[in-house]
Amino acid sequence: MQLSDAIKRRQSIREFDKEKVSDENLKLILEAAYHAPIGRAAYSRYELLVIKDEAIIEDLAKKIMRIGILLKHPFFHAPLVIFVTGKANRERLDGCDTGCLIQNMMLAATELGLGSCFLYTISEIINGHPKLLNALGLPEGNTVMSAVVIGHPLQKDLPNKDRPGIKTTIM
Repeated sequence: MQLSDAIKRRQSIREFDKEKVSDENLKLILEAAYHAPIGRAAYSRYELLVIKDEAIIEDLAKKIMRIGILLKHPFFHAPLVIFVTGKANRERLDGCDTGCLIQNMMLAATELGLGSCFLYTISEIINGHPKLLNALGLPEGNTVMSAVVIGHPLQKDLPNKDRPGIKTTIM
């Protein structure tokens, strides 16, 4: 698949089948993250926490839902959750870096025929509740920047989404 095709095909998937993401595909997805642009090449500021154990994902989901902020499964029953974590520095830069990491992973997943969804608000929920943050076992001082869920889409061969475009001025 060409990059331009992956860009056009990528869409947020919130329904996954039970099939696991292979170790080979996980390796390719993580490789894509490792090549994301990071401000000032500060790659050491970030860590990826990969959860592929269904019991751990479900336990964390139950803890999050007990808080009452989310009524639906926070990970959409995906078989793979990847958290971008790190020491908070500058919010705007952290957000840009996290977006680049996750976009690279989502495009790699799309190329592999997998679905994904960027979980933006999960960081606010987890970071706002020390018990949830502790449940992830992050190094001291690290927080959750965001996360992405990845898996085999329940619906296969989804058509490309019709996007409205963005107003563009060329001078």
